[in-house]
Amino acid sequence: MRRPWKRRNLSTKSEEQLPLTVNASGPSRAWLAGLLAFTLLFVGLSLFAKFELDNLREGLRRTAEAEISRHFRSRAISIVGLRGLQVHDFNVNVPTSRGQAEISAPSALVLVDLLDLLYGKVTVERVQVDGATMRLTAAATAAPVVAAAKPSTGLTPNAFRVIGKGCTIELAGFLPNKTLSFSPVDFEAFRLADSPDYHLALQATLRGAEDIPFQVEGRFASAERFEFDARSPRLTTAAVNALLSKPQEYVVSGALTPSLHVEARPGAPIEAFLQTAVMDFVAAKQPEDVKPFSGRVEARVLYDRATRQARVADLRIDGADIQGAARGTIDFGGETPLLNLDAEATRIPLAPVLARIQTPAVEKYGKLEVALDEPYRISANVSGPAKTPVVTARLTARHGTVAFAPSQKRWPTGSLEVGTVDVSWDSATRRPNGVLNVVDGSVKHAESGLEATDVCGTLHFAGDAIE
Repeated sequence: MRRPWKRRNLSTKSEEQLPLTVNASGPSRAWLAGLLAFTLLFVGLSLFAKFELDNLREGLRRTAEAEISRHFRSRAISIVGLRGLQVHDFNVNVPTSRGQAEISAPSALVLVDLLDLLYGKVTVERVQVDGATMRLTAAATAAPVVAAAKPSTGLTPNAFRVIGKGCTIELAGFLPNKTLSFSPVDFEAFRLADSPDYHLALQATLRGAEDIPFQVEGRFASAERFEFDARSPRLTTAAVNALLSKPQEYVVSGALTPSLHVEARPGAPIEAFLQTAVMDFVAAKQPEDVKPFSGRVEARVLYDRATRQARVADLRIDGADIQGAARGTIDFGGETPLLNLDAEATRIPLAPVLARIQTPAVEKYGKLEVALDEPYRISANVSGPAKTPVVTARLTARHGTVAFAPSQKRWPTGSLEVGTVDVSWDSATRRPNGVLNVVDGSVKHAESGLEATDVCGTLHFAGDAIE
């Protein structure tokens, strides 16, 4: 018969009474002492670093508070992290050459360079301003502002970045009895290290009778050297007219999608490039029988700031009914712009043009209808004040037809085929001058039953007379 199994205690008496002491040798004691010393040194350095960082942060706060209170107004300044300053209820007034600028914001986050901070310098790296309001007020008479010499502040100018979202810009006094309001405005302005150029990217909406959204990207080094791009997805003439003291003086209706590039270089005129689509454009005093223009316009303009004169180096218009180009100058030195522009059209609605060059002598007897085959050429010069310009035009063509419908039965009807046409006209006298060669045609008098065929010859226009 098997015996029941019993658990055996494997421990021995000698093992149970084994002492729990370690006989530390000389090297072990040195290692333990070194570990203890390192721990104490680490804790001490950590406390010292924390103490120094707190001193740095407090010094940063005091320096920033002193500098900001010297130039700006704020409710309080608090430290954010190791290198951040939160300026609450920020407000500053800055005199400018055109008047006064006031900037306010509920708060501004300022980040400084930590390495420079360790050496006692405050170098601003980035400023975040959201919901800020800037108001520029133009003075009645602009005078240059001479800034007084300022003592050293300890603030080091360097590369920086300023970012703002949901801001508002107001311009007062720049237009008669109008304040321009831009909202919302999102922008980013920065300068790279060792670079004199300031960069700006801005997206805003000009509030008014019709809002004008636009974007601007640019680079500015000085008043003599800068460049920028501006574009708008839709700019209506109604919105522009709402900004003018005398609306609809130049343009009645229409819409644009302009894209503008401007460059300025020292010793050279400002150069501007414009591209835009045009929709349903109607100029002031445009005749009712002239259709609204839709198409594309491209222009290159040079502006001399000394003479206040713009030179239109190249202007091209391309639409369904109009195609042409123009060059010339526009002088902005007086109260009203003075024009001196030469234009040339290879496609234009002829009926409204020809209807306005008929002499009173022709209108007395009936209606003259002229149709010209392409290609034809219409050149014109527009000169004088922009409000009341004088237009001189010249029409040349190689082939066309002329039909005359008398106002009374006693006058004959006529239908002519013409060859060379060279006729000029001006808006001052409203009289045509030139020649029209007839290569074939017929004239019929209904009352007498007389009819002439195979008519040919040359018509000379000289004011009211036709020979």
